[in-house]
Amino acid sequence: MNTEGLLNDGGPIIEGPEGGKTSEIQERMDLLPPLALLCLGRVVAKGALDHGEEDWRKVPIREHAGRTFRHWAHWKAKGDLESLSHMACRALMALELQLIKESQNE
Repeated sequence: MNTEGLLNDGGPIIEGPEGGKTSEIQERMDLLPPLALLCLGRVVAKGALDHGEEDWRKVPIREHAGRTFRHWAHWKAKGDLESLSHMACRALMALELQLIKESQNE
């Protein structure tokens, strides 16, 4: 995935359906699942209390990926929401760190 432009304010100015002007963007944040995001917010809130707010950034990408699969295995065995939400959270942490790494190499 090309990380170029992920941190920009947007593309060219366009006119919206009601005449308002806005920057054109590629991302569709409105399509993200809100209940799942709230669930992930709870996971990181507990993690922040236990480990510190930004401690996950100090963990290697490979470790996050490995923990993702560990939580997947727990979910396969138990079918519980906690394992699935932790799996999603670790996957997002790995993705975030990989995106940062690749953007620094561009």
